[in-house]
Amino acid sequence: NQREEGEEEDDSSSDSGPPPVPSTVVGLYHVKDLLGSGSYSVVHRGVNKETNQEVAVKFEWVKAEKGRRLLAEARFYERF
Repeated sequence: NQREEGEEEDDSSSDSGPPPVPSTVVGLYHVKDLLGSGSYSVVHRGVNKETNQEVAVKFEWVKAEKGRRLLAEARFYERF
């Protein structure tokens, strides 16, 4: 069940799983198939509506415990 950008999230859902993924991001990218998932996020293929360029779109679960994992990931990306 994908929802459109701007729709409100249902706070009554369980913290144990991912929230619904929107069908568009920033009004510019169509969210497509799931590429991968981890303990606090999922990565989907995104397609730019104007250029058809493919990108990776990461959705992090707001209520998930991230702690050291997120900091380690941030340090990894700083190298690029």
